[in-house]
Amino acid sequence: MSNSIRTRFSIRLTVVSAFALTMTLILLVALSLQYHFNQKLAQEAALSEFQLSAAVTRDYLQRNDLHLIQTAQTLAQKTI
Repeated sequence: MSNSIRTRFSIRLTVVSAFALTMTLILLVALSLQYHFNQKLAQEAALSEFQLSAAVTRDYLQRNDLHLIQTAQTLAQKTI
């Protein structure tokens, strides 16, 4: 006998270990992809919501500005 200890793995242990390792790797890849795409989707949704909010605010301010200009012009004509 040699000084080194030989360990023998059964076929069943090898197959189960390979299966568990493969499933773990697949799980990690799937979770990584899901996280990446969910994060991208959330960013796109937030950007869309912010753009909509900015457009509504811009329209409101433009209408308000136009109304104030017309009011100022009306007051200026009545004081002359």
